[in-house]
Amino acid sequence: MSDERHAAANSILGTSGVGRVRVDSSASDRASRAWWDADADDYHRTHGEFLGVNSAEGEFVWCPEGLHEGDHHLLGDIVDKDILEVGCGSAPCARWLAGHGARAVGLDISMGMLARGLDAMNAGGPAVPLIQASAELLPFADESFDIVCSAFGAVPFVADSQRVMNE
Repeated sequence: MSDERHAAANSILGTSGVGRVRVDSSASDRASRAWWDADADDYHRTHGEFLGVNSAEGEFVWCPEGLHEGDHHLLGDIVDKDILEVGCGSAPCARWLAGHGARAVGLDISMGMLARGLDAMNAGGPAVPLIQASAELLPFADESFDIVCSAFGAVPFVADSQRVMNE
């Protein structure tokens, strides 16, 4: 690829090209974790400002549409709601939710991405619990949350999207 955007991750992982192979959930989780850990710095360099990663309060942008939750209220009333963000990355959306009255929790498969969220929270603003886990096997009891959302689309990165929906 002529696109240098993922050069660091490709170098770390030894990626030689793009392909598509059907894999099980375990292999998909390992691959996604490895990719997002390796690409976290490049991803944030490319998208961090747009996503509000380093803003004190976080931001909630529905991607790729670019709709801001504060303008469109797609989640409805969030005040005093328990909200899980699946595929939170560096958690700008979960932090934004917490700053607007929700009890938010962020979940992502990548510790590299979650570490960026911890850095942002250490700089100030709302803090939220961050959990490293697969979207296919959530570590919560049924009905633990009033709302579950995925602003950046964890679903395309899993082997079994139906399992994510069931969770």
